[in-house]
Amino acid sequence: MKYFKNLEEMQPYYNKETNTYEFEDDIQIGFDLKIKSNIKARDIDVFDTNFKIYTINAYNVSANNIFGGDINTFSIDASNNICAYDMNVYDIKANHINADNIDACDINNIK
Repeated sequence: MKYFKNLEEMQPYYNKETNTYEFEDDIQIGFDLKIKSNIKARDIDVFDTNFKIYTINAYNVSANNIFGGDINTFSIDASNNICAYDMNVYDIKANHINADNIDACDINNIK
């Protein structure tokens, strides 16, 4: 797992042509990430921070708060909020979900 403390550490993984931070490994983000870009990784762990991204493509996403345009993942575990425009997820666990479109197999309220 790669751990990032700031956006500058993530810059080598940025693909300017697709406006996407691309990771082949699992990543852990230790800062509030607010970017007008996309992110692609296997697993994303941002539990102690907030996560604001245009598009999220990952196998698993764990965070306190997730704010995204499009979220495509197998599993989301958010201890607080998920706000998104379009979500395509197999399993969602969250206290609060606000989305225009959700395609999910399992949705669990963890309150």
